Amino acid sequence: MHMITNADITIYNRVADREKKCFVYQAHYIPAVSFYTDQKVITGGAEVKSADVYKIRIPEESLEGYLPPDEFIKDPESGWSVENEDLFVVGKHGDIAGITDLAKLHRPYGKVNSWSDNRRGGLPHIRIGGDVNGRI
Repeated sequence: MHMITNADITIYNRVADREKKCFVYQAHYIPAVSFYTDQKVITGGAEVKSADVYKIRIPEESLEGYLPPDEFIKDPESGWSVENEDLFVVGKHGDIAGITDLAKLHRPYGKVNSWSDNRRGGLPHIRIGGDVNGRI
């Protein structure tokens, strides 16, 4: 059984640059994922906000080079990973300095705020949940 895919994404792993004392983003293109957008409404007092919430599933056949976060952090040049605070955007894109660069692309993008390794079972995949602000 294969997962139906409908998009490609670039994931940006957030990596600490110890020399510059900041975070940098390392890009990795993933050619086949399942990408779903849901609309969430948040109410707070008299204010009502809506936001796109993204659900991404990366099937096993698209996981070449994937490392669990604890392995990836030891050698970020050896592959790619998924962890909270990483960024993503639909399509194939190059280097960025941060999330504001993704907003300029006019493509769905966001910050990872949840993920799970679901490689056990009938449809192995990595699941990512995220939104533009990383808070929904």
